[in-house]
Amino acid sequence: MQSVEPQEVGDTKLIRDSSKYSFAQNLVYPKRGVICMEKARIKIIFYQNSLMFDYDQEIRKAFKSQYHAALEMMRRCIDQGSDELWTSDEMVNPYWRIVYHTLFFFRLYLHQHLDDHKHWEKHKAGAHNLSLDPDSTDVLPYTKAEMLEFLEQCKSMIDDSVQNMDLTRTDCGFHWYKVSKLEHMIVNLRHLQHHVAQLQDRLRNVENKGINWVRALDQEGPS
Repeated sequence: MQSVEPQEVGDTKLIRDSSKYSFAQNLVYPKRGVICMEKARIKIIFYQNSLMFDYDQEIRKAFKSQYHAALEMMRRCIDQGSDELWTSDEMVNPYWRIVYHTLFFFRLYLHQHLDDHKHWEKHKAGAHNLSLDPDSTDVLPYTKAEMLEFLEQCKSMIDDSVQNMDLTRTDCGFHWYKVSKLEHMIVNLRHLQHHVAQLQDRLRNVENKGINWVRALDQEGPS
């Protein structure tokens, strides 16, 4: 690629390379650089310290880290719940069913499109729906061991799925959500953490147990 000389813009240097970037708008930050946009791929070029910050990879890295962190908190919820709490019908949705519902949809949403999804080999029809859902079915509860096995499968999918996801898609691939793929990845994280919080709240209120916050991949938080 032919090199392009920086153009002086106030206190910063701006590179215009029409063969690489489509500039709908240049956002210039004095003495720091310029945001370069090409569709959903964003690069911030820092001339100070001669660093290039690749937002595409940083976004993917952040999703991987936070997906792993939230899934680790789910694992602790599974481990901490007693056998009595696991199948108790005192609540609208038993503990085990919330776990499976959460992991089912987390795994589903790791796919680019609904058509790419195949059920876990131990899936039971309707078990992923919560109790008040009209498509919910009465099934034998999954065991804690089965849910830990399913969680490990979900965990093993994260890195490749996030790395290969097309983040430029304006449709997320799931017809019940009218959002972009990037926003839907945030939805997936929110849904996972929502139910982790639900399980943690039940653990605390019923059995006076808690789990530690996990800040990021391999980063423990306070108890």
